[in-house]
Amino acid sequence: MVAVCVLAAAPLARADLVQKKLPKSAPGPGGVAVDAAGVVYLSWQSLDEHLHYMRIANGKKQDQVVDPLPETGARSSLALDSAGRPHIVYYGVRGDPPLPRLVYAHISGYVYQDNDLNDGRYANAIALDAQDRPHVVQSLATGPVSWTLEYLHRDDTGWVREQPAGLSTWEDSMSLALDADGHAHIAMMRDTRRPAY
Repeated sequence: MVAVCVLAAAPLARADLVQKKLPKSAPGPGGVAVDAAGVVYLSWQSLDEHLHYMRIANGKKQDQVVDPLPETGARSSLALDSAGRPHIVYYGVRGDPPLPRLVYAHISGYVYQDNDLNDGRYANAIALDAQDRPHVVQSLATGPVSWTLEYLHRDDTGWVREQPAGLSTWEDSMSLALDADGHAHIAMMRDTRRPAY
């Protein structure tokens, strides 16, 4: 894991690094993806607690509110499908009584569709397989100070949820990548606050 972190950090040390500033309404952090043409896609929760999505191409920013419901957009993660359409997971308050829920959204043109996936409010990540099906991981609370890894993926019948035994997590960041065979690779913090793969 250290080697991956070092390799990922190396390009950021370049002298020609270009920085883009988000609107002042963005508390961050959020999701980021870049397509083959170099177009940058971002997702984040604004200060008024809505999920925003931005496309940056040729120096021009296109910003839109994806989820207009209050208290949405926290801890968003973003992936692009083969057609360049964004898929986002994030937390939003839903239901009666209102509770934090993991939400999956995808944007096709200007049409936004979402699905509430599960209770949650902690770390998450998304990746898409070769068929553009979403795979999601999250740190799911199992007690006041305990979390477990939950792995969700979509098949032809709907969402499949798995909680691999013995994988207790911490509430902070995690990341997800799929290999050529569609197997999930996850980096996370364990409940001992040590990194794990």
